[in-house]
Amino acid sequence: MNTDESTAIATAKQLGIPYASHANKILVMQNNQGLKVMVPEAFARKDLVFPLFVDGNVLAVAMANPTDQALKDQLRLNSGLNIQPFIATKEELIRAIDESYV
Repeated sequence: MNTDESTAIATAKQLGIPYASHANKILVMQNNQGLKVMVPEAFARKDLVFPLFVDGNVLAVAMANPTDQALKDQLRLNSGLNIQPFIATKEELIRAIDESYV
């Protein structure tokens, strides 16, 4: 486990939010939910956010900084949904974006 991952896990515990990674199989974009429309690739790359799934009126997104209220507000405006943040390392987010936006 690297330092970034240790920090992300500690922050997740402190804030009471889930930790998303490839290892725990949470950092995966669900298909057929229009996630790439709600969070376009350029936005995902610029702000290091990664859409995970929609559940009812909630959009789950992995982000490097889940305390960034302005980013969560922008995601809410873009999607029309409430935002459930997950935390992930920057490295994991970049990998997920690279693999999913093809």
